[in-house]
Amino acid sequence: MHDALRVDELLAEIFSHLIPKWDYVCCGDLNAVVGTCKTFFDPGIEALWQGQHGLSNILKLLPADSWEEVREDLVPGSFTYMGLRILREVSEEEWQKALRYARLVRRLHVGVEDRLGLAGITKYYPIESGLLFPRLHKLSWRGGCQSFLDLRPFIGLSLVRLELLIRFAPKEKDMNEVRQLCSRLANLRHFDIFIKLEGEMYHTMMSLVTGHLHQLETLSAHILDRPTFERITRIPTVQEIAFTAVPSMGRGWDIPGSSLAAQTPASHTLQCLAFVFTGANFPLFTGMLETSTTWRLTTILVTSTGLETHQTIRRMYATVASRVQQSTLECLHLGDFENPRDGEEPPEDAPLDDYVVSAHTLSLLFCFPNLESVKLSSSAGFALDDATVRALASTWRSITELQLSSASDFTASPGLNLTGAALVEIARYCKQLKTLELPMRMTDIPNLDSIHDLDEIAQTALTHLELCEPPIRDPDEVAELLLLLFPKLRRVFTSMYWFSTYEEEYDEEDEECGWYYDWREVSRILWANTEETKEDECED
Repeated sequence: MHDALRVDELLAEIFSHLIPKWDYVCCGDLNAVVGTCKTFFDPGIEALWQGQHGLSNILKLLPADSWEEVREDLVPGSFTYMGLRILREVSEEEWQKALRYARLVRRLHVGVEDRLGLAGITKYYPIESGLLFPRLHKLSWRGGCQSFLDLRPFIGLSLVRLELLIRFAPKEKDMNEVRQLCSRLANLRHFDIFIKLEGEMYHTMMSLVTGHLHQLETLSAHILDRPTFERITRIPTVQEIAFTAVPSMGRGWDIPGSSLAAQTPASHTLQCLAFVFTGANFPLFTGMLETSTTWRLTTILVTSTGLETHQTIRRMYATVASRVQQSTLECLHLGDFENPRDGEEPPEDAPLDDYVVSAHTLSLLFCFPNLESVKLSSSAGFALDDATVRALASTWRSITELQLSSASDFTASPGLNLTGAALVEIARYCKQLKTLELPMRMTDIPNLDSIHDLDEIAQTALTHLELCEPPIRDPDEVAELLLLLFPKLRRVFTSMYWFSTYEEEYDEEDEECGWYYDWREVSRILWANTEETKEDECED
């Protein structure tokens, strides 16, 4: 029997052609079987072996009396998987068949179901024979390991993509071997690392595994200490850095960095910084930007789930404006957008101005003319006016997505100076805008006769408009304005709080309830107009 037929996945491919099909005659089925079997000759076999999910297929090529399949409970009583255990010592000669096919593997996933097989490799594989997978390009190591040295048969200079989970710290006596093993990561380009260690050992291991990354392009990790972050951002090939800061892991920013690094630019190839911070950590991100004089970034994605003050946000905006090259930035997301309105609310006894972002603070970001996606949130929203929105729209003319929102369930009421005239300016300048979220009031609507270029101002890209909890006076008047400005718009979204409170029960004494139903009427008019337009187009 061909060795390939020992692999369950290949057998499934063969026998799938033998399943009777009502619309095929037997001759066609047999021809399909013949065609499938032909692919099991080289180079078809090589292609089928290139990607392996688990170690079992390779270990089954060892002598039949040297291994057994074992059923294990990953979580007692809830999830069972089949593992493979090596039963005895395997000679170097007996490893040869497995090695022959292991050389074909380019992509390998090692998960928790490989725990027993991995233990057998660590115990019985003759490491002096070289790597078990010498041509491996991608390794996903998600099962963890009892020892960092378990990686020795898998890590080689051919590796370019690594997803690595480390659960256990190496022993002191193994540190020299660990350093040698990490030196094999020199050609790594994409690195996703999760170290479940704490304190000084976390930073020691992070420093070791990142110390030889000379061709790195993307890195995803937990928080880096300052020296490691500075080193990674200076790699001449790095393009993207993403990580999550978990306070229990230690921030590591109390470790002094290089004074020289703070006076030099980051690598010009670095395009994206993407961070998800647990808690209030805008100051930490600001500190990261201050490690370089210049960042040539196209994308900044920063999520902070804690309470952030206006002063903290102002300092962050100012640092972004002064450190990031103005012509390159295209995407700027600063705030909490994973769980809308679920953030921490400002204290009741604190001045509201301490948590609302002012128009002057927002204007610090108007120095970036090429922004296409802007999502900003604060703990209590933004205090804007028509003049600020006019400046915003005339600056961010390439924008396709704009969201200015509150991260908490509390949003400061729109000021009297932010009116329907702001939408006129957005329609006039932001011709590519598709999504807009901007808390505002629509009680003051501009006179249409006063808009001198009304015939040319229509913006046909906008399809999503969200105004939070906007006061409204005349729904017919508002709908007429929106139809003229945004003819493709079908509805206006308001807050989920309004929906959950007023959808089932109308309260005529509640002013906000009246606003909610007025906005439903606006959406009805918009939808009806869109359907009429479709019918007219069909008739034409």
